[in-house]
Amino acid sequence: MPHLMIIESNLTDTVNEARNKGWLSAGETYGSSLKASGSNVSFDICMPYAEGFNLNHLNLSSYDGFVFTGSSVPWCVDDVEAKILRQTLEKMFELGKPILGSCNGLQLANVVLGGQCGPAPKGKEIGIARDINITPEALSHPIHRGRNQQFSALCVHRDHITKLAPGAIISASNDHSPVQAMIYEQGNICFWGMQYHPELSLNDIINSVSGSTKLFNKNKRFQAKLISARENPAGEAAQRLGVRGNDLDPDVHRSELHHWLKSLVRAG
Repeated sequence: MPHLMIIESNLTDTVNEARNKGWLSAGETYGSSLKASGSNVSFDICMPYAEGFNLNHLNLSSYDGFVFTGSSVPWCVDDVEAKILRQTLEKMFELGKPILGSCNGLQLANVVLGGQCGPAPKGKEIGIARDINITPEALSHPIHRGRNQQFSALCVHRDHITKLAPGAIISASNDHSPVQAMIYEQGNICFWGMQYHPELSLNDIINSVSGSTKLFNKNKRFQAKLISARENPAGEAAQRLGVRGNDLDPDVHRSELHHWLKSLVRAG
């Protein structure tokens, strides 16, 4: 049974706000989706932005893999405020164990590996990332197995990768963000990451755009469109948002999580 550490990339106040509303935190949401993708999974959550966090106190050797969540912090992963998050990933890279990251987690890995990130020139990509294409280099890789070669996915982000890390491979791309997913498998580092959020549900996206944070707030009309799509994720309302076919079927939308967990079992 894989035993994972999930790194919550949000501030403590954000985590507490979610819990006060009866929502799961980003780390808890990821853990729930990983369990749904592979029932024999256990996990712990650590919070590098929490007061008193000490990276040296973590017993990292007891874990089979690590997962970095998305984040609603107002800074980019290369800013001084994100130093502790970068140090956490660097430490985990040293162990040579598989690492998965979504959104902020993808950007973080790219920066630590020598790439660059910044605000997307086309602005925020919120709700549905449309017309994502699996690249020829990734067609034989398991990361996107089970998805259509062109697909849509749930997303909510402001920043994206502006310069790919040396040695990394783009596995999925669209017009908004050329790096929608990335693989880095060099030396003892094995990282899979997505700019979109395979761990989220439409309900999670609705919560993100209706919360108090100003980072991803959207107008009421957009929220209503998402709610309509939630009622029938393969229907007309979802199609108007750019959803393709069965892309939001939970088993399809969590494809990357499922295959990453299978890779842990094979490695073990």
